[in-house]
Amino acid sequence: MKRLFFLTAHATIAWFMTSPSPAELLYDSGYIVPSFADSADTEYSAWDLFYVANEAPNYPDFAAPNGILQSASEAGFSPPATASPADPAAFWHLENPTITQNVPGIAFVIGPAITGNIYSFRGPTDFQLNDSTPYELGTVVFQFQTAGNLVDFGSIKLKYNDNGTEVVLDPDEYIREYQSDTSGFGGSGNRNALQWDLTGRGISSYRVTWRASSSSMSLQEVSLDTSASYAQVVPEGRTWTGTGSTAWGEGANWAEGSPSQDFGNVRFVNEEDVTISMPSAQTVGEFVFDTARDVTIANTGTLVSNTGLFTGSGSTGTYRIAGDFEMCAYNLFEIDGGEVVIEGRISGASGLRKEGNGRMVLKADNSFGAGSGGIGCTGGELRIEGSNQFTNSASVLRGDLVLAGPAPVDAPGTLGNASSDVTVGADSSIFGGIVTPARLVVEGDHEIARGIAFAAGTFDKRIGARSTNSGAEFSGSVALRADSTNIKFFAEGATDRAVFSGEISGGEAGLNVEINPGGAEGTVQFTGNDKTYANMTYVRGGLLEVAAGTTLSAPVIVEPGIGGSAVVGGSGTFSGGVEVAAGGILAPGTGVGVMASSGQTWEAAGALEIEISDPSGGAGVGWDLLGVDGIVNITASPEDPFLVRVISLEAPGGFSPDSAVSWKVVQSSEGIIGFSPGNFVIDATEFVTGPGGGAFSLSLENGGTEIHLQYAPGVGSPYEVWREANFSAEELANNLVSGFDADTDSDGLTTLLEYALGGDPKVADADLRPRVMIDDSSFGDPAGEFLALTFNRLLNRPDIDYVVEASESLEGGWTEIVQVTDGGFPVAVNGGGVSVGAVEGNSQEVRAGDLVPVEESGRRFLRLLVIKR
Repeated sequence: MKRLFFLTAHATIAWFMTSPSPAELLYDSGYIVPSFADSADTEYSAWDLFYVANEAPNYPDFAAPNGILQSASEAGFSPPATASPADPAAFWHLENPTITQNVPGIAFVIGPAITGNIYSFRGPTDFQLNDSTPYELGTVVFQFQTAGNLVDFGSIKLKYNDNGTEVVLDPDEYIREYQSDTSGFGGSGNRNALQWDLTGRGISSYRVTWRASSSSMSLQEVSLDTSASYAQVVPEGRTWTGTGSTAWGEGANWAEGSPSQDFGNVRFVNEEDVTISMPSAQTVGEFVFDTARDVTIANTGTLVSNTGLFTGSGSTGTYRIAGDFEMCAYNLFEIDGGEVVIEGRISGASGLRKEGNGRMVLKADNSFGAGSGGIGCTGGELRIEGSNQFTNSASVLRGDLVLAGPAPVDAPGTLGNASSDVTVGADSSIFGGIVTPARLVVEGDHEIARGIAFAAGTFDKRIGARSTNSGAEFSGSVALRADSTNIKFFAEGATDRAVFSGEISGGEAGLNVEINPGGAEGTVQFTGNDKTYANMTYVRGGLLEVAAGTTLSAPVIVEPGIGGSAVVGGSGTFSGGVEVAAGGILAPGTGVGVMASSGQTWEAAGALEIEISDPSGGAGVGWDLLGVDGIVNITASPEDPFLVRVISLEAPGGFSPDSAVSWKVVQSSEGIIGFSPGNFVIDATEFVTGPGGGAFSLSLENGGTEIHLQYAPGVGSPYEVWREANFSAEELANNLVSGFDADTDSDGLTTLLEYALGGDPKVADADLRPRVMIDDSSFGDPAGEFLALTFNRLLNRPDIDYVVEASESLEGGWTEIVQVTDGGFPVAVNGGGVSVGAVEGNSQEVRAGDLVPVEESGRRFLRLLVIKR
C-alpha cells in the first residue's frame, strides 16, 4: 500500500491511461495514485492493520495528514477496551479520519499486529469512514481491499449534512478488480477504487459507508485521497444506447458522445437488440448488461476485460461475445439474470468465477488460468463445453458447474490440466445463509478422473450426471470429511447413469449421504474400488446399484419420499446392511444374480423383487438370491404387509404351469425373525405362467434360515377360482346367478364388482359401493374443495384394472383422472388427484379427486370403471 515517491505516482497514471499491454490495474501496480498527490490542499490516509473490530474508531496506521505513528499510550490516547493488540500503533490525532465497524459484537480482528483484518462469520459487517478536511472538497478517492465474500457494492455511499438534510451520493466513477482466493476461506480477493466529484458543494466534512454482502468478508486495507480541486483519477465509464447493427467506435452509440477509454466500465441500456462490430482490441473495466434486450459483441479484435461481466435480475436477454476474450486480471461474472455466452477463446494468466442466479456458457477451447485462479462457480449455472488449459483449482460453492465438453478431465480437458481435487460445497462454519445446492454435473457419457473433495459443514453438496447414454463415470477418488454432511449422489433422469468407479472413503457414521434426492430417478452405480465411507446412506429415488466385486461398507436405508419408490440392487456386497422402508425395493442381482449383505430389516410397504429366467438353473443363476450374513428382521404385518414381486425376464424355459416348484430366494446365516406368510403380499402379474395360472406363496425353510418361493398349479384364472369358491356348479352354469352382471344378493353390486371390491356375492354389502364426497384437504390447493370418489381396491386382483373418470355431463366427455392397472400403485392422470390409505390385509382405500375445484364447476360427475383383463 505504501507510496514510495511522487514520481512513481505520475508514472503509474501515465501507464494506465496509455499502456498498450493490458495488465491488472490495481493489484499489479498498487492503488491508483492521483495526479494531485502531495500537492497543497490534499490529504492521504491509509489503513493496513486494524486494531478494533466493533463500535470503536480505527485511526490510520500507515499514513495520515496529522500526527505521527505511535502507540496509543505514547500518543496520550486511551485505546478501545477491545483493541487487539491492547496498545495499538496508529496516527492518533483527532483531526485524522477514522473507520468504525458498527454492528455490535459481530466481528473480530484476524492476526493482530500482523494482518490486522476485520472479519465476521456471524453476519455481514457494516462500516463507516468519517473525515473532515481544512478545505472545501473537490475530489474524494476511496480505495479498499477485501477477501472472502464481497462488499455489497451498491451499499457504498458518500454522505454529508446540508443544513440538516442528509445528502447521499453514489460514486461518479469506480473500478473493481479481483484475485482468486487470497484469504484461505474461499471467495475472492477484491480491490476497488471509487471517486466522487464534490466540486461546488461547499463541504469539508463527510462520511463513506459500506457493508458486506454477507458474512465471511475480511476488510484488509483502505486508502483515502482528497483534494480541494477536481481531477479525474478513476477511468471514466461509458453507457451504450445504440441499437441495430453498429460499431463500437461510433460516438453516437454512447450517451457521453464518445467511446469508452481503457479500463473504463461499460454499461448497456439499449432498448432494442443490438449487434456491435469491434474490429480492434478494446480494454474494458467491467461490462454491465442493464437491458432486457439481446447484445452481441461481434469482435474480431480481442476484447480485454479487467473485472468481468455483470447482469441484473431484470436482464433477461442473451449477452454474447463472439470473438476472443482476454482476462487481464481474475474475472468475476455476476450473472443474476439472462444468459452470457462466450463463443470465442478465453485467454489470460488468471482464472474466473461465476456468481448470481443466471447462466453462463463457455463454448470454445480456452487457454486461461496458467498463472493463477482456476475456475469456480458460486451461483446459477456455469456450463463448460470446450477444453481448457488452466492448471489451478476448480470448485463449485453453490449452483451448478456443468461439464458438457468432449473430454471433461483429460489433460487438457473441460476441467483443465490440474490434478488437484474438485471442491464441492462451501464450509458452513465460514459462509452463512447458503440455501442453493452446490452441484458438480457431468452431462453426457464422459469420465471425470480428478478427485472430489466435499467442503466441511451442513450445506447441500451434490455430484452426479444427466443426459447420459451408457453413463458418466467418476473414476477419481471421492473424499468425505468427518465434519461434512448433506452429501448427495444423483443420476437426474430415469435413463441417466452415474458410475462411481473410484474410491469413496472417509466420512462419519453419525452423518448422512443421500442417493437420488429431490426427484432424481436414474441409476447410481458403485463399481470398481470398494466404497469404504462410513456415512449412513439413504436411497431416495431411482436405483443404487452395487456391482459384482464391489463392497459398500456404509449402512443403507431405502426410504423414498411419500408416494415414491427407490431401489437397491446389484450383485455386490452391502457389508453395512440394508433397511427397506415403505416404498423401498430390494432387487438382488443385475438381471438375475446374487446380492450379498449383512443384516437386513424389512418394514411394512417395502418390497423384494425376485427375477426368474430359468426355473431350473439354480439359485443366483436361474433366479435371484439374497444372501444375508446376519439376521433378516421382518417388521411387516398382515395389516401392513411386505410386498414380494415375482418377475420372469422372459417366458421362462423349463417352466410348466402344471408343476409345483420351490425356489430358495433368501438365505440367512443367523436366521429370519418375524416371518409369517400373512405378512407378505405376492404380486406375480409380471411372471409368465402360461394358461391355467397358478398361485405363489412363501415358506420358511431349513431351520428358519431360508425363505422359499413356492409355486402351486392353479385350476383357472383368479376370477374363475373366486367364482368356484363362491358358487355351486349349478349356479356357475347359470349366468343370471353368477355371470358378470348378476346381482344375486340385490345389493347393487354385480358379480364382477363383488370380486373387484372384495364383497361376498351372496351377502348384501352395499357399504362396499364407491362413495362420493367434497374433499377440502387431499388434492390441489389446500384452500380449495374438490369432488372425490372413494373405493377399496384389492391387492390380489392382478386381473382387474380400476379407472376413475370425471365429466361435466352423463352424456359423455369423460376424462380419466386416476388409474390402478396391472395390480400397481394408484396413479393420478390428466390433472386429477389421488390419496391412498394404509393396506389392511389385501385391501387398500383409494380416494380419487376431481381435476376441477367445486367453486369453478357447474355440474360434475365421477364414476368408477372396473375392467376385467
